[in-house]
Amino acid sequence: MEKKVVFLFFLLSFSSAYAQHFYVKVLSETANVYKGKKVTIIQDIYYQTEGNKLLSHFIKPEEYIYSTNLKGEARFYYPATNKVKLMHDMFLSSKNNLLYYFVNNQLDDMGLREAGFQLTSSTTSNNQNISSYKPPLDMVQQILKVELVHENFLPKFMAYYSPKGDVVKKIYYANYQQYQNFILPLRVVEIEYKSPTDSIIHNQVFKNVEVSTSAFDAYFDYIIPANAKMEEN
Repeated sequence: MEKKVVFLFFLLSFSSAYAQHFYVKVLSETANVYKGKKVTIIQDIYYQTEGNKLLSHFIKPEEYIYSTNLKGEARFYYPATNKVKLMHDMFLSSKNNLLYYFVNNQLDDMGLREAGFQLTSSTTSNNQNISSYKPPLDMVQQILKVELVHENFLPKFMAYYSPKGDVVKKIYYANYQQYQNFILPLRVVEIEYKSPTDSIIHNQVFKNVEVSTSAFDAYFDYIIPANAKMEEN
């Protein structure tokens, strides 16, 4: 009961806190495991609520700068070759980054409604709420439904089902920490099922989360060098 009261107070105070635009910096380490091979991706992520601008400085396994906005106007810059690649695709929109939903407090549906999904059922039991969503028409060939589980108002688990009724993706959210303006899970585990015996595991861990109402890192205002060479798509 105490957790519910604290979280409800957080929701009520969020609107006034969010009146100030702020900046979020976080270190992300993702271990991807597939067929016994492990690849670790390390990046510093810089997100600012004003304009919903996002920049990632990828450090490992390859260094490059990735920046985008809500419109999916993305840039990929490779310092080693001084080359830049431009892309415009809504798939690359900043709202498709995990930080977007948690920093902007869109925890109730994790962006499913915005993506065209419709709520079909919702049940509550033992502090858990289980919601089921059906996909938009252009996704029915790939997805039957998505289930989203909240525990004490926080997302805990998501599952994507194929048209045959098989689970094709699971996402777990854990180790929640509350910051000045938002709540963030510091561990997110995603499992993609390629077949009944084949899967890809993405284990993402957030570290060194910093929040500020004013810029405190040069990467928030990063500008690609004017002499960067354009790379063809």
